[in-house]
Amino acid sequence: MQRSLIAISLVMAPIALAVALLAAGASPEQPAWWSSSVALAILGGITIMIYGINIHSVPEHSGRQWASLGLIATQIGAGVIGAWLVFFGRGYRIDAMEITGHLLATIGAVLFMANIGLLFRQPGPPRPSKVPRDQRTNQQRVDRLAIPFTIISGLMSIAGTGLGLVLSVWTPRFGRWDLVWAHVLLLGFFFSMASGTSYHMLSRWTGRPWRSIRLVQVHLYAYLVSFPLMVIALAWDIERLFFIAGPLMAVAMMAWAGNILPMATHTPGQVRVGIVVAMAFLAIGVAFGVMFAVDPGTGPRLRGAHVSANLYGFAGLLISGFGYGFIPRIAGTSGLRWPSLAPLQIAIMAVGSLGSMVSMGMWMYGNASADLVRLSCTVASLGMVLFAIQVFGSFWLDSPETSERASSASSTTIQQPGH
Repeated sequence: MQRSLIAISLVMAPIALAVALLAAGASPEQPAWWSSSVALAILGGITIMIYGINIHSVPEHSGRQWASLGLIATQIGAGVIGAWLVFFGRGYRIDAMEITGHLLATIGAVLFMANIGLLFRQPGPPRPSKVPRDQRTNQQRVDRLAIPFTIISGLMSIAGTGLGLVLSVWTPRFGRWDLVWAHVLLLGFFFSMASGTSYHMLSRWTGRPWRSIRLVQVHLYAYLVSFPLMVIALAWDIERLFFIAGPLMAVAMMAWAGNILPMATHTPGQVRVGIVVAMAFLAIGVAFGVMFAVDPGTGPRLRGAHVSANLYGFAGLLISGFGYGFIPRIAGTSGLRWPSLAPLQIAIMAVGSLGSMVSMGMWMYGNASADLVRLSCTVASLGMVLFAIQVFGSFWLDSPETSERASSASSTTIQQPGH
């Protein structure tokens, strides 16, 4: 049952991203679907992908078993159904449907944290003795720095989905709370999870030490300061504060990219290309964010391009790149079902995301047609459909290797510190 829950999650997530892209393509002529597309991408795509990976990774890393797979199934079901209800509720302006969707998404996030808490109450391996600071290895030091990211991610999953529920029934008269919601889930939940997971994982995947502990510290401390400042700036619409928070968050993101890229060059081809191209989109998205901090007037015109760069270009390609590293380990197979499909999928996703980013920016300035926006988003959507097909084939059309082989593959994944 656990393997089936993982497979369902990892198939449903890219399908949600694909549909979100189609809705984004329709938004120039039907504006209501823009907000719907963002909600589905975050709640049904990114969130469900994280749920699916954690179903496998948390027990593997902790040496424990889930207390109840039924609760895990309820978590996934609430998250998936909630995301789609929010999507259709916003698109068709059905308030009751949207509120119900946010409620289910919040229940899913609460169960996400509750299931992890119940897991760590299960008997596990003996806790290793604490390593003195001056005797820690390169990876042990990075593991320690990565822990705050995973803690923040879990807390922000509840905070973000809960805020979405509140905003569906009441909106404050001040601030940009729609942006607060999006940033809490994207920067608080997704970016924190991506940061913590990559720091725990990439060195073990490649067998190479991290180049700079100092740069990991810069990432952590810049993030810890900039994220709450950004939330406050958006919530109370304080432009001067955002002028500080935006560039400081850019420092955190670029420090993370500086840590990740040297590692990514030593991963398998499809993983490497996915991560590197994702980082290129991250740099573009960060540049947009800094531009908005310096000149707030550009925000309304270029926000669609900013979202496309971060949500579809960066997040979509990062999911694809890391996904190609995770899928064989999680599915227990010797490799991807169709390895030659992976570079094609990444190329289509990259071209479509770039096209959607450029066309949305041009459309806001009257230099592109709605048809061009729709076409580019459709191309990017096809990229996510191909990723879903790859996941489906790897889980359901390939037979798992022998238990010994699958166990060997799992042993190369992350080992969380202190469990």
